[in-house]
Amino acid sequence: PEWLQWFAWCLPSTHAVQMFVQLNQMGVPLNVVAPKLIFLATIGVIFLITAYSRLKVSK
Repeated sequence: PEWLQWFAWCLPSTHAVQMFVQLNQMGVPLNVVAPKLIFLATIGVIFLITAYSRLKVSK
């Protein structure tokens, strides 16, 4: 179903697996997978900020 595909694209693992397969198996250039890499970097920064703020508040 389409709603499940939308949900899957919100998860970082979907972007990571797609990027890994495209780079290693298909040999696509980096500019093709750049949006997925930007998404993963953005999610990583958001998670780091959230974790840091939660640790700072708990002390």
